[in-house]
Amino acid sequence: MQSFVAAHFIAVKLMLNHPADQPHFRTQRVIWTPTIVILDHRGVGHFQSPGYLPPALFLPMLQIGLARAQLAWARYDEAAAQLTPVADDHASALAPEALYWLGIAWYLQSHRRAPMMRAWDRLRQEHPASIWAARIPPNQEDDP
Repeated sequence: MQSFVAAHFIAVKLMLNHPADQPHFRTQRVIWTPTIVILDHRGVGHFQSPGYLPPALFLPMLQIGLARAQLAWARYDEAAAQLTPVADDHASALAPEALYWLGIAWYLQSHRRAPMMRAWDRLRQEHPASIWAARIPPNQEDDP
């Protein structure tokens, strides 16, 4: 996990009770700690994860957060590479979210619905009761 963080992020620890850190909490709209905020190189926030996560979920959460930032910069292949292992871990509570964003990454990369629908059909099939499956608009069909 440390190597993943070192390879992809600049880790910064801010403390809510330190007056010098408080403007960062307001800027990023952080209202609870701990909160992981993933910013791009311009300081724009692309992902937040409030609250504690156990180690088994922490790395997949970071992968999703990194992918979200990569999507904003049109780095679709890199985002898909981060999302795929999370999506493929059927036991992970974060797999549905990864499948949702994987579909979006594939759509943005190809501008075709069929790749997106492969991920979203899998999401509906493997995680039908998840909030992420509920986010798929009704009447979504593959390209003819």
